[in-house]
Amino acid sequence: MKPPLALEAYRDKVPRHALFAVYENGKVENPEFVADHWEGGNWFCWDHRLWKWMSEVYPHIKHKPIHFWQLHDKQFTRFFPSALPPVPKTR
Repeated sequence: MKPPLALEAYRDKVPRHALFAVYENGKVENPEFVADHWEGGNWFCWDHRLWKWMSEVYPHIKHKPIHFWQLHDKQFTRFFPSALPPVPKTR
């Protein structure tokens, strides 16, 4: 599946990793979060920001008509938060 055209404008504007919310009408909101590193457990890492987002933001928007896309190393792919394991209680 190809990403919406509106996402292409973000490819070179955000760091290496980002999560986007795209409404069914094609409107792209600002990135949900961006990260410089894939893992590492600090504020600039994807894994830390993803678990923070999953515990604080996702529960409030999971039933809205939104498609999620992730950008990793300039490549867009669909992201399905419901396929992730539960948020660890230790974070």
